[in-house]
Amino acid sequence: MMLHRAISPAALCAILLAAAVWVPAALAGTSSQPEISDPSGDGTRDSRDITEVWFDGETNTSINATMNVSALESFTGIPDISNLPTTEYEVYFTVGERNYSVACTVPVHGPLGLRISFGVRTVTYSGNGTAAPTETQVSSFSGSYDTAEHILIFPIPKSQIGDPRMGTHLTKTWAAVWNKNYGQSNRTLEDRAPNNGYGQDYIVRGTPGQEVIDVEMTASPKEVRFKPNENAVFKVDLYNNGTSTVNILLTNSTPSTGWSCGIVPENMTLQVNRTLVVTVTVKCPRSVANNTTEVLQLTATISTGKQNHTQSVSLTAITDFIPAKEEQTNFFSAFIKWVQKNPQQFATYLGAIVVVIVVISVAAVLVRRRRQTALSQLPLQPAKG
Repeated sequence: MMLHRAISPAALCAILLAAAVWVPAALAGTSSQPEISDPSGDGTRDSRDITEVWFDGETNTSINATMNVSALESFTGIPDISNLPTTEYEVYFTVGERNYSVACTVPVHGPLGLRISFGVRTVTYSGNGTAAPTETQVSSFSGSYDTAEHILIFPIPKSQIGDPRMGTHLTKTWAAVWNKNYGQSNRTLEDRAPNNGYGQDYIVRGTPGQEVIDVEMTASPKEVRFKPNENAVFKVDLYNNGTSTVNILLTNSTPSTGWSCGIVPENMTLQVNRTLVVTVTVKCPRSVANNTTEVLQLTATISTGKQNHTQSVSLTAITDFIPAKEEQTNFFSAFIKWVQKNPQQFATYLGAIVVVIVVISVAAVLVRRRRQTALSQLPLQPAKG
């Protein structure tokens, strides 16, 4: 909770004058989409309870980091001078392979409590965690310590954090409040945000209003083997790694004759740090040969405001089946199949054949009878003695 003590009007005027000299006015900010969030009520007291931290207000030379806490201490009376606590509010992040922090140091004791300082530090972590970081201050700057709005604003000079270019990520974001009483050599961690792990990345965008379009397309799998009576199904993850919500229209390259490609969904809106899964279904003609390869380009047209970007991913579908064995045919089986397919023609031909056979048979009988008649009319020859 905030610490208050009764003070005289003259002392109050001095404090307000010092505040005007040492603490710049608060800058406007938003907490609708903070990179770092933390549960309220988990700090040691209100003045050391972080609720959220966000990055905004970027220019070509600086990036604002804004920390919101439950309350900020405004004054500690003279009777508490023996305690002489110092509080440090700190935001941590990594640029490339370098670790940095921006810190606000607040000596919370009497009028001197208004001698607040801001600075950029390089940070070294021992092991994989963030416990007990080793910090070295490299520069100072003017920040904002607003007790009315209970926020701190750190205008981070880009020149002091490696001059990150547009599209660079500030990764491994987290924040902390430290306390050190008089005579102590080590700080005590009063609150960490988030409680474990890191917050979201911030992406450097440069000129105010400029957005970074960065949508990652990942196909799983990229190659599918399938049978003609089935479909080749691909899952494509779209992750918005950019700086703003984007609209995405998906299209595919024209498939070969007889092939088709379906995309669900084709048109979508994707928010920052969110993923959508698209299903791509490829069909082939039934007459396709085994081991036929069809390569399709799934193209995403991405837009936000007046900016747009196009990128694509390749999907490969390959037919994979055992062709049916061709039946060995002979004259008889072929004739049977022909009769089954042409019954009327077979009846006509069969009738014609029967007629021919009958005619031939009748003619043969007539010829045989005439021969027998002719033979019977020949004179008999006397037998030789």
